[in-house]
Amino acid sequence: METLPIWFWIVYSTFILLTLGTAIFSNFKEDRIPLAYITIILSFALPLVSFLFSIGRGDNDNEFSYMMKEVADGSLTAIMLILGYIYLTTWLVLFIKDNFGQYISKLSGWITTKIKNSPYLHRKQDGA
Repeated sequence: METLPIWFWIVYSTFILLTLGTAIFSNFKEDRIPLAYITIILSFALPLVSFLFSIGRGDNDNEFSYMMKEVADGSLTAIMLILGYIYLTTWLVLFIKDNFGQYISKLSGWITTKIKNSPYLHRKQDGA
């Protein structure tokens, strides 16, 4: 039976733990509490349901290809899993934007300024 590479499982575990941590932090901060509870529940439920769902895969499929085949076949469970992961990704992006957006904006402005003022962009052509 095939499985995904170890780097994928490290990224996946980090994503789930980071999402769970941000939801718990948001709950303690008393910000978006209903959405934080949904995120906490999904952070526990999605990996479990994904594991149980992938038990039915064939020998030549890894977890991702099996999920995509099932989505293409119209499996309600696979579609709900994908929607759950989209929700967790959206939660994480919005959390980062709301809590670190001003720092990211300042950093991107600083980087843009550095690139615009770079001497490599304003070199004069020899022989012109």
